[in-house]
Amino acid sequence: MTQKPHDIGLPMERRKRRRSGSSLSGLMVHGPRDAALDCDIIDLDAKGARVRLRPAPAVLPTDFRLLLPGSAVVYDARLAWRRGATCGLAFDQRHDLTGDCPTAVAALRSLCPNAAAV
Repeated sequence: MTQKPHDIGLPMERRKRRRSGSSLSGLMVHGPRDAALDCDIIDLDAKGARVRLRPAPAVLPTDFRLLLPGSAVVYDARLAWRRGATCGLAFDQRHDLTGDCPTAVAALRSLCPNAAAV
């Protein structure tokens, strides 16, 4: 008898397309003072990501920005689910820090070595 994912404690896959695996590092930025949490990006696509927080905080905001410092990209993101240190994120919008972007997002350029001021 074959076990289904939910039979062995794994979340049921609901996406139509499989996400690409990743070994990127990111920052989850939130709050009025842009507090940042380090994370490892496990998988990523245009609509969302699965990340592992380092370390896992007791409380997470539901809305924040996911910054990929190495590629100078920021996503407006929402927390879709959480299991311990692993979280699923849904993206609302993507911003390229090397071009024009909203002022609040542009302030994150200082965290990206590849983002030149526009």
